[in-house]
This record gives sequence, structure tokens and C-alpha cells, in this order.
Amino acid sequence: MSIKRVLLTAFALIVVSAPLMAGDLLRVGVGSEQDAEILRQSGAEPVHRLPGGYLILAEENEIEFLHERGIQTTLEATDVYLDELAIPFRFDHTPDKNKRILFQDGDYIIYQTEASAFAASDDGSIEFLPVEGNQPKIFYSRPKGFYPGFALAEAPLDSLIALVDQDTITAFNERLQAFYRRETGTDSCWAARDWIEQKFFDWGYDSTVVDSFTWGAGNEGQNVYAVKLGSRFPDDIIVVGGHYDAVAVSPGADDNGSGTVGTMEMARILKDIETEMTFVFIAFDAEETGLNGARHYADEAYARGDHIIYMLNMDMIAFDANDTFAKLYYGDELAYSQMWGKLADSLVNITGVLSGSAGNSDHAPFADNGYDVTFVHEYHFSSVYHSSADSTTHMDFDYMKRMIQASLATVYVVNNAPPPVTISNIIDGGDGQSLEVNWTYGDISRIDHYYLHYTTVPATQPDSILVPVDSVSYLVEGLTDGQMYSFYLVAYDVDGRTSIAVDELTATPHSTPVMPTGPSVKPIRDSIVLTWNANNTELDFDHYGIIRDNVLLPVEVTGTTYTDGDPAIGYDLHEYYIVAVDTDDNTSDTTGVGALTMKAAKLERDRILAVNRTTDGGNSLANDSITGAFLKEACTGYFFDYFSDTSSTNPERAGLLNLIDYGTVIIGVEGRNDELGTEFSTQLYNALANYLSIGGKAIIFGRWGDWSLVNKVDTMIYTPLDPDAIYWNYFHTFMRRRPLSLVQNPGPIIVSDFVGAHSKIAGYPELAWDSLVTMQHTGGSFTGVTGIPLPTLPSLVGAAYDTIYTYNSSVDSTLTEGKTIGWRYLGGTYEYVFFDIPLSFMERSSAIQTLRKAIDDLGVSTPVTDTDDGSTLPRTFALGQNYPNPFNPKTTIEFFNPESRPVDVTLEVFNILGQRVALLFDGAAAPGVTVVEWEGKDGSGQTVASGIYFYRLKTELKTETKKMVLLK
Repeated sequence: MSIKRVLLTAFALIVVSAPLMAGDLLRVGVGSEQDAEILRQSGAEPVHRLPGGYLILAEENEIEFLHERGIQTTLEATDVYLDELAIPFRFDHTPDKNKRILFQDGDYIIYQTEASAFAASDDGSIEFLPVEGNQPKIFYSRPKGFYPGFALAEAPLDSLIALVDQDTITAFNERLQAFYRRETGTDSCWAARDWIEQKFFDWGYDSTVVDSFTWGAGNEGQNVYAVKLGSRFPDDIIVVGGHYDAVAVSPGADDNGSGTVGTMEMARILKDIETEMTFVFIAFDAEETGLNGARHYADEAYARGDHIIYMLNMDMIAFDANDTFAKLYYGDELAYSQMWGKLADSLVNITGVLSGSAGNSDHAPFADNGYDVTFVHEYHFSSVYHSSADSTTHMDFDYMKRMIQASLATVYVVNNAPPPVTISNIIDGGDGQSLEVNWTYGDISRIDHYYLHYTTVPATQPDSILVPVDSVSYLVEGLTDGQMYSFYLVAYDVDGRTSIAVDELTATPHSTPVMPTGPSVKPIRDSIVLTWNANNTELDFDHYGIIRDNVLLPVEVTGTTYTDGDPAIGYDLHEYYIVAVDTDDNTSDTTGVGALTMKAAKLERDRILAVNRTTDGGNSLANDSITGAFLKEACTGYFFDYFSDTSSTNPERAGLLNLIDYGTVIIGVEGRNDELGTEFSTQLYNALANYLSIGGKAIIFGRWGDWSLVNKVDTMIYTPLDPDAIYWNYFHTFMRRRPLSLVQNPGPIIVSDFVGAHSKIAGYPELAWDSLVTMQHTGGSFTGVTGIPLPTLPSLVGAAYDTIYTYNSSVDSTLTEGKTIGWRYLGGTYEYVFFDIPLSFMERSSAIQTLRKAIDDLGVSTPVTDTDDGSTLPRTFALGQNYPNPFNPKTTIEFFNPESRPVDVTLEVFNILGQRVALLFDGAAAPGVTVVEWEGKDGSGQTVASGIYFYRLKTELKTETKKMVLLK
């Protein structure tokens, strides 16, 4: 994960171990390979694979990364650590009310627990399996369904399953339980291993392997497996397995002598029967210690690129309370488990009950690696599980025989069946009556023909089409415009055997092309750039068109980007649609689609937007009104507008449209956990990155931290792949530490060594903290302070920046003294000055000189001159741009009176018809700045409609009009 919290001892400042950052447990959907790649890039930890997605553990920035890219999440639990997550490992587990259940889906439960829960029980087994280290891989697999018309054709299943011998499996089970206490790593377990290996040899398997592996602190186990090579498709693999180890106190007859014997019996029978695919029969070791043998094999198979078609796992299939039911657990795919149920019902009178996912047996590591699995398990759970009574005395060998027979029939049918046909895409014919279905298939030598099945959604009368074997597409005609259809293909071999699973996909024919996906709009200087995804695959697609303010522009775009540099757009707000156009000049239907709203960037050189983002109250040790007063005083004399963005609940957050009229943006943040806003909102954070990318200039000052971080040392790390990349990519910062601030009692007194900043560039004054202002900022929470609390130390990258200030430590700490805390970057495509310093905490005149020097560094000129009394006023009447703009529900307007006397002023609002809507000011305006708010209401108090409005300032000396936009 990208953010690590590091705790240090109070005064020694010695770094201790860094635990994983606590995150939130969320359910996330993965509906495409693109979604899977976004999830991989986010850095979130996968916890469990779900149908259509995953459970993940993610931090705030990782969640924002997903949301910004259109991946939706559902919160399950907050503030948990990866190493606290556990799933029950015992089959007889009942929900524990004393532990926090974070997630439950059927038999699958995730707890928040302590490390001690992972210790072995008295019987040598473990109660809980840690999630950490056993997480699934992230991938996308489109779920396939069971083919409802599946036919067994002439498969000789009755004669095949008759080869399962009850006397043999009884003798095998008795022999396994005689290997006293088959606990992994003991002599009896090794003896069982040697016996299984010898049996494979006796049956003629010359490709028998004893595969050693290790886990944990030097623990060792050994899987035993035999390989039967396929006669026609040797690269396609079916794995059959069960674990042969047991717990210390148990003979392990049912758990899991039964599953091991089932695996061995199937190996014995299939040795001399031709199979088209390769079979691997595995007796897993170390299942009882955490699925270690299965995980070793599955992970290595994935790394080798093994093409495992199916994995069938048997674990506890013989308890004597059972007769006609079995539980079936599965992974992504249901089709093969449904096949087991179909065969078991028809052949051996066992009903398979689909029971969801389970993470506590040897199929789970295979499912985590993306393989199709079935876990076969007795329906009524053994009452002697993990006890000394788990012997053949409590086993029903007729039931066990039938469980093995159903499993043998299933893998044999899968071996003979043509693999499923994957539909690659469905293309709209563009005429409202046709859809082109395209598909891929591996080796067509194994099949004779296809049938393409389709029906309306919801289903009415299904239809099917015979398709030749050498086809890879088919144009289905005679469809209804706007009606959704479902399609799947079934492969048939020469013997009439069909695919078991089918890949179903839906599509709708349209006479007009669909809207392009992923539309976005971005301002650049004097222009607007639109981008989108090239998702239009209609057979009659021709080009893309641009609709601006309800008018289709005379442009034909064949790519996925368009720059609107028409001088007529000015700096007004415009609405855009991106549409697809076909060869008949039909365009996408925009009904119900939201317009893209944007204006060109003005980046007016001498205009400043001052944004106050300090948070007052709560955990903040800063006062937003003090920050705001400092900002306004320092900017007096410049053409500036002020924006208060201090409340996380304020719907009018500072965004890109607020920034792009200004050549320079000043952001003061003196009490948030992250200056630019990831704690509460990424709106300003992302807007600033866009603003800088188009040539904007920025001044940032502030401090990282709040009251909850006192008595800690924290580190925030940024990398280019993080959502926090604005720090790395724009502000030359890869890490920021917050040195220790303490609360000393009695008092309480806040203790910090940060007392000012040493200047390293001429024109920037030395800065010293103002203890009185610092106390005012902290709101009386302390009886005293020894320095500015919660300072920040950045670690910078690159050599293009200039150091402006270094840290002034009251005790000359070697960790802080002389470290860069203010720097600038000038002369690039964008420019900035960054102070990791809360300027308003400093001596006032010096701090104002610092901020004004930074403004000067960025080339902003002041339109004022000094008067005799030292005050600064605009030289002419000036009407400021309203802020925010666009706005909802209210906006602020400022105007400037340059005279030393009150002047009569009228400030009015008009609609686009020239009708006066509201009178905002009518009277004598005092010298200097006057601030007026409009709440979007007319003279009678009624809320006005969305749209464009004009506000006009009229005096005896000047009349000036500006435009504003009300959006709802």
C-alpha cells in the first residue's frame, strides 16, 4: 500500500516497525479486464474473490483511485488491518459472537481477530486461516453458465463407474487410518506418503512425483501425484485431489482418508482407460496447517502457465449419517458443479446442493488462481470430526462409493466434452435489424459444428442456427430495433457431445449509433479539449461529431479527441455532447445523457484567486478566520478574489472552473491532514493538477496535521503511481514527515521545536513564530505552546527547485534543523512556490512580505500605488468576478471603491433578456472593498431558474458588467 504509518518513541525519535496501514474492507465489482487492471494498479489488497468481483482492503487514496476511474465499491467494514483478517478453517465452525464479523456469504465468513487466533489447537489443527499471504490474484473471467441442452450422448458412464470397487476403497481407507496420526512432518505421515506413491507405481504410473515444499518457519511437506497424459489434448489438464494429512489426535478416516482414497481409486480406474486430456491425481500434504500443499501446487501451476480446465477436490465424503445429498462448493463457474449434480442424480441417486464458495479446503488456492473448481463434501457434517473417533467405524462406504462414482463420471465427461466457445464481441449492424456475433475457439479439430442460440431478453421464443465449424462470426438478421438479445454458442464434436459451459453475451440492435463512452472535457488556454473512448463498432459507423450548445459543429472526427479553439467560445461556459455518426448521417441519441460543461481557460496573468482551505474546529489546531484574514491582507492591492473552502460539508467546493480564470492560485491550508484535500474531498486536489498541467501558477502554504496526530510521528509517501502523484509530478515531493509534537501535562502545554524559518533567498525575510497568534489558532486548548505544532518536513526529488526556507529548530535538532521547508520552481511550463509553513502563525509583517515576494516571483504585478497614509487601494473602480462561478445556491461579488470618500453605487442582476432580477446594493459604498452575496433569488424572494445572468456595477465614475452562471 502507498501510505505507511510509522510510530516513533516520544523523545528519542527512534523508528520502530511499520505495520500495514489500516484500511476499509469493501466489495468491488470487476466487469471487464480493464476493471481488473484498474484494481491491480490501485494498490488495494484483494481479500476474497466474489462472483463478479472481489473483497478488497483499501486505503482512502486507493478508494479514490478506483472511484475516479469509474469502479464502484460497497463498504463492508472500516479501520481493519490485513494481518487481522481471518476465515474459519474448521468445518464445524459456528459464528463466534465474541469476534467481529466483517463479512459473511453463506459458509464463508471473514473475522477481525488477533494473531493468537492462528495458533494450532490441542488436536494440531488451526481454528482460523489468515487472509494475509493467501489472497487471490486479480483477474477478469466472464462467468459461463451450464448449457441447458447438454446431452451425454454415448458416454459409457455406467460401465465406467461400475469399476469403483467398494472393497478396495474400504481396504484403502483402513490402511490409511492405520498410519497412526498422520500429522504433517511426522513419521506416520511420511509412511502414508510412501504407501500412496507405491500404489501409483503398482498401477503403472511411471510419472509419479513426490514434490517437497516449505512454508512458514522452515516447515516441510510433500505432495504425491501421478500424471496420466492425454491422448489428444495433453496440454489441457484436469486435476483431481484430496489431502492425506490429518490432525494429531485423529486417525483421519473421513478427514481426509476418504478424499485421498477417492483420488487414488479414480487414478486406479483411469490408468488403462484412454482420456483425451491430461489427468493429475494429487494427494495433498499440509492441508490441516493451512492448505499449504494445495497452495504450493496451484501457485506453481499458475507460474508455469498450466492450462488447468478443471480441478475437483474431495474432502470428507463418507460420514455415515449421509445417504442421498452432497454439498458442492465452487469458484467463479457453476457449470461443472451443476454437471456433477446432474450426473450424481441420474447415476447414483445423490442430490448435489450448490453451497457457494468456501476457503477452507484444497480447491481454494486453485480458485484463487482463476481455475474452475468443484469441492465435493458430505452433506451432513461428521460428528467425530478432528477427534480420536474419526475412524472407519463411522463411515458409510456405500455412500462414499457413490460420491466417488459421481466425481469420476464428472471428470470423465469434462474430459470428453468440447471446451466452451468464447464470444469475443457482438457488433451492431447499425440498421436496427442485425447483430454480428464473433467468437474464438482453440483447436477446431475436436469439433464438427456449432449451434448459435439466441433469444430476447426477457426470454420469449428461443432460436438457433447451425454454423459451420470453420466460421468465426455470424450476422444474425431479422431482429427488432431497440430489443435486447442474448446469444451463446455450443460446440458439437463428431460423436454429438456438446460443450458443458456456455459463454452468454447480450446486445441490442440500433438504427442509430450508441453514444461514445468515457467522455471528458478539459480546459486549456483559450480552448477546450474533449476526449472519449472509441467504443463504436457498428458496421455502418463513419465518424464522431461534436455538439456545442445544441448545435452540431461542422467537423468530422475520426480519432478520440477534439480541441475547440473557436474564438467565438470566448470564456463563457459551454455544453458539449460527443456523438457517433453513421454512413446515413444518423447520430447518437443524447436523450437522458448529461452534457459536458466547460469553459476555456483564461489564466489572466495579474488575477489571483486566494483559497482558504483551513479547517476550523474538530481535530484542527488552526482557525480558518485567522488564515482568511491573513490571505486577504497579503493580497490587498492585487486584483484578487477570495474563496472560502473551509468546510468539508460545503457543497460549493473549490473546483477547476473556479481556478482557470486566474493566472495564479494561492491556497492556504493550515489544519488538515493533507493540504490539498484527500482527507475530505479530492475536488480541489484534482482541479489543481489539471490547472498546473495547462500552465497555471500556484502558491501553497500550510501544515500537515491535526490534533489526532499529536504524540506521533507520521510519514506520507508519494509515488508516481499513487493518486497522490500531484506531489511527485508537480511539487517535486516524494515523502513528507511530521516531526513529533507532544502534549505535556500538567498544563496542558503543546511542545514543538518548530519556531521559524531561515531564509535562503534574498527578498524572503527570516520568519519567527508568533506565540500569541499560535495560541489563538489552537483555540484555547492549551495553556501554553513552545513552538508551532505539527510541522512538516518534505523530502524532495530532482534538482530544478530552489530552497527558500529551512527549518528553525529551537533545540537545533539534527532531525529538523536546516531541512528544506519552503521551495520554488520557476521557468517551466508551470510554476509554483510551496511553503510547508503555516504563514499566518508567523510574525505578521514578515509573513505578508513572504507571500507577496512569492507572488512577485510568479510575475504577478500590482495595479496599486501607495498613498500618503501607507494604505493601498485600487486606482480605479473594479468589479470582481463572482465566486464561485458557476454557483449553487449562492455566490459572492466584490467591488472596489478607489476614492477616499463614500461613493453612490448600484449593483444589479439581469437575466439574458435584459430584465432586472435583483438589486444587490444601492447606496453609498465606503472606500475599499465591499462584499455582497446573492442567493439566487429575485426581488420578491423567489428562487430563479438555472442559466446565465449578468451583474452590473454603476457609479458616477464608471459602469462595468460581468457574467455569472447559476447551475442546479
